[in-house]
Amino acid sequence: MNCSSSIGLASYSLLVQWTDVLAVLLPAVDIRQERSVDLNEQHKLESVCICDDLRPKSYILEIEPLVQEAKFKGRVRINVTWSERADKVMLHVHPDLQISHSNVRVTRLNDVIDESDSKSQEEEVKAPAPLKILKIERNPRKLIIHLENMLKRNTTCEVDITYLGNITTNDTSGLFMNYYMDAAKQKHTYVATYLRLNNARKMFPSFDELQYKTKFQLILTRPKNMTALSNTPIEKTVPVVGEQEVVQDHFMQIPDITTYQVAFVISDFESLSPTKKVNAIDGRELQVRVWGRKEYLDALKDVPDKIVTIVNYMQDYFNSSIGLPKLDVIAMPIYTASKASDNWGLMIFKESELSSPLIWNTAYELTYQWIGQLITPFRWMDASENKGLNSFLASKTTMDKPYVRETRKSPNSWESTYRWNIPLVKQTQSKWNNDDYSPKTWLLTTMPKDGLNVPSSEDKNEFIVINPQEIGLFPVNYDSHNWQLLATYLQSSNFETIPTLTRAKLLHDSWNLAYADELCFSIALNMTLSLRHEKSHIVWEPFFTMIDHVGKRIEGSPVFSKFEEYSRLLLEPLYTEPCEVAPANEPSWKSHLRGLARYFLCRAGYEPCIAEAREQYAKWMSDPEPDKGNPVANEFICPVFKWGTDEEWNFGLQRVINFPKNSLERKQSERTYLLKTLAGCPQDPAKIERLLNIAIMERNGNLSDADCHLIFAMLTGNANGYKMLFKFLHDNWDQVKQRLENKKNLWISIIHSATGFFNTQEGYDLVTKLHAERQKELSDSEASLVREAMESIKQETKWSEKNLPAIDVWLTDSLARKVSVEKDLLDYWKAALACPKINNSTSAAV
Repeated sequence: MNCSSSIGLASYSLLVQWTDVLAVLLPAVDIRQERSVDLNEQHKLESVCICDDLRPKSYILEIEPLVQEAKFKGRVRINVTWSERADKVMLHVHPDLQISHSNVRVTRLNDVIDESDSKSQEEEVKAPAPLKILKIERNPRKLIIHLENMLKRNTTCEVDITYLGNITTNDTSGLFMNYYMDAAKQKHTYVATYLRLNNARKMFPSFDELQYKTKFQLILTRPKNMTALSNTPIEKTVPVVGEQEVVQDHFMQIPDITTYQVAFVISDFESLSPTKKVNAIDGRELQVRVWGRKEYLDALKDVPDKIVTIVNYMQDYFNSSIGLPKLDVIAMPIYTASKASDNWGLMIFKESELSSPLIWNTAYELTYQWIGQLITPFRWMDASENKGLNSFLASKTTMDKPYVRETRKSPNSWESTYRWNIPLVKQTQSKWNNDDYSPKTWLLTTMPKDGLNVPSSEDKNEFIVINPQEIGLFPVNYDSHNWQLLATYLQSSNFETIPTLTRAKLLHDSWNLAYADELCFSIALNMTLSLRHEKSHIVWEPFFTMIDHVGKRIEGSPVFSKFEEYSRLLLEPLYTEPCEVAPANEPSWKSHLRGLARYFLCRAGYEPCIAEAREQYAKWMSDPEPDKGNPVANEFICPVFKWGTDEEWNFGLQRVINFPKNSLERKQSERTYLLKTLAGCPQDPAKIERLLNIAIMERNGNLSDADCHLIFAMLTGNANGYKMLFKFLHDNWDQVKQRLENKKNLWISIIHSATGFFNTQEGYDLVTKLHAERQKELSDSEASLVREAMESIKQETKWSEKNLPAIDVWLTDSLARKVSVEKDLLDYWKAALACPKINNSTSAAV
């Protein structure tokens, strides 16, 4: 929308698009399709094509972990069928798998053609027979078995491979192991799998691509005193000849799945069962169990019933069970994967995530038991579904089946149709009536989608407000004249005659519409001037959200420093130092508002906040044993890394490197947060470059592949980060590619993170130049990723070119006029947010 444009005062056009949840109320503007691409998996893909004429029909997989040696024995038998004539088998393998040629066998299960014997082409040979192998070819990512004879179309064979592999000990990937210490300092080791993103080939030779879904049968060798879990229940347990302390579990066959969904855990975890029942589907009842270490079971006691609540809702929603007889959910003590493992029938969570009383996150992951198994993308590049679908179902579960019981007058209220009749409530400046919110007209489901007209006020100098108090869940846009009338009134002494929720909604709507290119940013910024005397925390709430969104969008541009200065000016009255003790019976909004104000002021470089953060951090640096614990509040870590010295940043880096493994006293989330802030907060490119050198060029053993993914992700969150990441990749392309030669997921991740987040013409030119320079050596998937980044930047550049000039002009003018907050507001918030005084005598008595 052009900032100088004006819509006529005669009417407001109400455009409603009937979506699943939201009706949108806007002036007559062009409708545009927003991009909705789920990129969560795209940066981790790896494309290594194998023969399209060969399909796996089933797997029998045997695994015996050798924990003391950090290795495992494996045997895989794959039933394969050729759709065309062929003389070779091509499988994905990881370089770590040790395969002797003498341990590779191929057996024909039906027909074979011997090209040297014309008679054999006419005979049907039914008995299984071993096939002669001409040679076996091995490269870092593939195993190619060349046969002496050409095979008929539709020939079926069994490929039998025995091998030795490595158990991962420093990362949650492939077949990995870890341990925890109990209260008596006894060590407990466990083995588990995380096969997402082409990690199945780390554990067994396979057709490790998403399109190859087939049946699996799993056989695990385990110690007698431990338990083995997999996607399906155990069918039988048999002794191992010559081994007194181990047994072999044979699991029921798993229905068609992809290789990455195969999962198992061998541990001494104990289980909890729900008190509720899972509703039977087709006469079968899903068995649910929750597993964890013995000392953590008390924290998990409510989880089984929570899962049953979610499962029952999902079963009703999909009208089906998950398709397996059981669902095991594990709380793993040391688990560093970026997300929960949503394998079919066997899910793995971090302990803290599973024990959380919140139902939404658990419901989000459980949704994959239905969606993730029914729908499989052809490649990792293809998203199986937009994450919004999972979020919608998780939210619907939370609303429809609240874990904390509540009584509704209409128990099926959420089950009503998503298209509803919308009441349009209108208030005018001179006739504002807080006792009358009756609809003045209705937007009906029977009306055409091109909307209707709502009359404006009879007096052109009086504003109107549609949908006051946010009665309906939709934003409202007005012409520029009405917005100006509203902004002026909200700066007057009578502003509180407009109710609090309505003031908050007007601020929220203006910023969201401007962000979506439906309103000039100068209008949205005008609406913030009322905050100079605003005393309601409810009205302040949307401001924090929008300075976060807009700040990230314009960071790196010349206007960003002015935006930070204006933000500091408005937020300064809200700043307080952290309270030494939690105020008793204080409303939660006060601590929430204190925290938000401190966070954004620190981020914007407010000096008192930076000084306080560095003072607290100095206490940690002076601790003679800094690795025993972190005494600094999380809110102070990022300001220190952003505005502090190299010494302070290096101290934080050393804490990450020295972080104790397998400690129950220190949570891994502490290390994760430190690493996130070390990467995502610094302004100094030299700090970012050092971190990248340690993680990639030196391949420091203390930083795992998951850590590298996390570093890349954090660098994409600000302009300093992704600019430095791009420069690092551009300047060290050949060396980085060599270092990540066997880490294709990381290679794809750094390309995506370094190229996909620019939003200016300068960034577009940099990525275009890189594409031109490296085009010949990019694989198809890599080149596609860069081209997608270029297209995305082109769209982002349009937003910047359109909105940055208006933001710059407004901020320059306002700062030149020395816009300031009212003294009355300073006094009000100082008193309202003051920390309680500590009564020493009371404290001593307590």
